[in-house]
Amino acid sequence: MQNSKIPGNVFLSFPLTEEIATAMFKIYPENASRKILIVNFQTSNTVHIMFLDACSDFKRERLALQKNLNILHRTELKGPRPFILIFLINRNNTFDMRLFLNKIWGTQYYLYVTIIEVSNQASCKKQLNASQSSTQENVFVHQYNPFNDTYQVVPLFETRKLFNHKLRNLHGYILRGSHSETQQGFIPSNGISGKKYTRRHVFSLASSNSELVLMKTIAQILNFTINVTTDMSVLEMWVALRRNELDFSMNSIPTGHLSGIAGIPYFHETTYILIKQYGYTTTQFPWHLVLYIGVILVIIIITKYSLLLLGSESHFSSLYNIAMIVIGISTPVEPKKLREQILYVFLITISVFFSAEFIEYMFNITFNTKQYFVFDTLQDVVDEGISITTDNRTYILLKFDNDGEMLKFINVTVVPYQQECIDMMAQDKSEVNACFSNSILAGQMIRNYSKPQDGWIISRVKENFLVYTPHFLIARYSPYINEFSRMIQRLLESGIPMIWLNENFRMFALKNKEIASVDSTFLYHKDIDENQMIDITYNEQRLMMKLIYLLLIGYTLATFILVIEVIIKKIKKHKNVEHF
Repeated sequence: MQNSKIPGNVFLSFPLTEEIATAMFKIYPENASRKILIVNFQTSNTVHIMFLDACSDFKRERLALQKNLNILHRTELKGPRPFILIFLINRNNTFDMRLFLNKIWGTQYYLYVTIIEVSNQASCKKQLNASQSSTQENVFVHQYNPFNDTYQVVPLFETRKLFNHKLRNLHGYILRGSHSETQQGFIPSNGISGKKYTRRHVFSLASSNSELVLMKTIAQILNFTINVTTDMSVLEMWVALRRNELDFSMNSIPTGHLSGIAGIPYFHETTYILIKQYGYTTTQFPWHLVLYIGVILVIIIITKYSLLLLGSESHFSSLYNIAMIVIGISTPVEPKKLREQILYVFLITISVFFSAEFIEYMFNITFNTKQYFVFDTLQDVVDEGISITTDNRTYILLKFDNDGEMLKFINVTVVPYQQECIDMMAQDKSEVNACFSNSILAGQMIRNYSKPQDGWIISRVKENFLVYTPHFLIARYSPYINEFSRMIQRLLESGIPMIWLNENFRMFALKNKEIASVDSTFLYHKDIDENQMIDITYNEQRLMMKLIYLLLIGYTLATFILVIEVIIKKIKKHKNVEHF
């Protein structure tokens, strides 16, 4: 027994005799008419130990045990089914234990039920011999796996586990699942967004399809089959889970007041506040420019001093000529001596770098003038006096959450639908400056609909406003929850579900363009592509305009210097003519 693995806490649960029932009814008199045994909340680490005595009225004892199990089955408790360990004291009693275990699974869905049979006792009136030598060969462990219809009987001290892992491979077992074609969770469907705003219905279908792929993946890994029902309403799904007519459902349903138990959340959806802000103008002086000018002056001075030490007194060694070379302006003076030619090559190399850097930083003085606020928390939004536009559904949630405490310190404007708020904020001239949006659409809004060329962008408040964690639901006391949660956890760690979700969003947007209405095309897939192109080309246009400006300024300066040189040359030529 040292290697036997019994989960957590052990609870003793005996057949409900008249004495025990009477005591329970005295403690809980309101349950006397219903004869319900009050049981505390049990988790997956609970083991109920029961006894069946074949030496007494065996049929009565067996019916009492089944009654106890039925009481546990009908309670309103949530969580996986407890483990059941039954000690059967049997003296040549013909009792079909396989049929008994099969019935417990088929009617009450207890999977981990183990019977330890103590048989061949000399007399029912004698006490059991506790010595190992006389009981080892007469104690057997009975286990049944309904998924592959296998029944196992082994001596107690030859088994290493009292509860075998039966969900490791379901071997083609058929489960009953529910799935809605319209996702009913964090992305509003047509009924929530309104008749005129049906583009988000496409995303609802995409999310729902991702859940179906997740369900099929779990089935494939665990080697079982799912009969999926898709024509159930939310209420019908809840009732079916309550009655164990469904094994599980995947509809992105929030937890709380539902009848089913929630598995691990497979999508983590967050509601953020989007802010439309026009920013503020500021002048960013490039202080590196001062450093570069200083370096140029130092190079000019060192070059001039070096030429003086080398004894060069030509026009090439003048400060004016050296400065023109370093800045990148052509000069009429040619280096004639070898030392002057060497310094000329050195100065030309320097001018290639410093002239470009100089002009670049000069342009940065005028290009980087727009700054935008960073909103870290909701308090930052309140401090700026920004009015948040929300839809009726979100407003009702805020109104009844903590008695509307949130609405006491934020300025809220209500519109019928969330999509209407987003459409209005995306317009150039709009009074809507803040909307609520889930994280998926928030990223698209920021990337595709900010217009810094028009002086405004869309940003996101870093602090999440609402957190939503959709779960899959499983029938009460289902034995599947631990295994399903483990599989989904592994999938989440790999990042595969979010890849499916993003891919389904893209494919549904391409294939279901007829769902989007013609009059308003905010989330229509062509507009998404176009806006992405506009966003990319705008960045390219900024760089191209900057390059054009640099070239124009460079050519203008070169032309100006050329004109000055021509004029100076003509003046010198005219003076030479007059001199002769």
